[in-house]
Amino acid sequence: MDSGVVLGVGLVVGIIVIAVFATARQKAKKREGLYALETLFRGRSRVDEEASTITGTIDGQSVTIRFTSRGGGSSSESWTEVDVAHGVVDVDLGLRPQGLSENLAIAAGRAIDLQTGDSRFDARFVVEGAPSDIVLRALDAPTREALLARHGRCDLTTSSPGTLRLGEPGWATDLVRARRLVTTAVGLGTRLRMAHEEVDRASRQTSAYRDAPGDGGAAERRAAELEALKAVKEQRAIGEKRMGLVILAVIFGVLTLTCAHAVFLGGG
Repeated sequence: MDSGVVLGVGLVVGIIVIAVFATARQKAKKREGLYALETLFRGRSRVDEEASTITGTIDGQSVTIRFTSRGGGSSSESWTEVDVAHGVVDVDLGLRPQGLSENLAIAAGRAIDLQTGDSRFDARFVVEGAPSDIVLRALDAPTREALLARHGRCDLTTSSPGTLRLGEPGWATDLVRARRLVTTAVGLGTRLRMAHEEVDRASRQTSAYRDAPGDGGAAERRAAELEALKAVKEQRAIGEKRMGLVILAVIFGVLTLTCAHAVFLGGG
């Protein structure tokens, strides 16, 4: 057998072995990290090694910690996500780091940025949420400080109705770091429930006065805000899809021109 072929086969086999070893090591790291987090749930938790999650209950809320990755290929990045089922289904809250792309999206009407009045927090995060009265009440000073304390990048989404997801880069296998992240997420879930109850109670007290208007107007406003936010998200998704198609078209065009140029030169 030609030595070049042997070398090529050996190189391919070596790459495969390295990839398999790296994958196995990654899985072992996630598994060990998940079981180390059982103490956060005081022993009452369930680990799913295949999904890389650990689930339990903290402060009356179902909590799932997930070791995952975002992006693909060379841009893939490890992330820790904490899902908290707070149960408030008529609230949508998202936080993202401020940046040029976010500023452009806001200016174009493809994003909403609520202002908390905290200059440090507003400079750090885009607050996209509805209803605004509940969201802003939930983001009280201690909650804002807890989120600002996440020194690295972090984001917050409503992963499903009644459930928030707080994420940050890297796998939080360190117990101290994981506890801080979970405490922040659970605390925000608790604040959302409390804010919802406080707003409802204030509405009932207002409507209890003689000749005072009921809370029908407030309820309609909150529903309208949720619909407006939904529309903004849908338009943003459409725009992102179109941009993806444009990028693919440009790449295809460049490849086509390159091939045509090569054929032309070859024919010449």
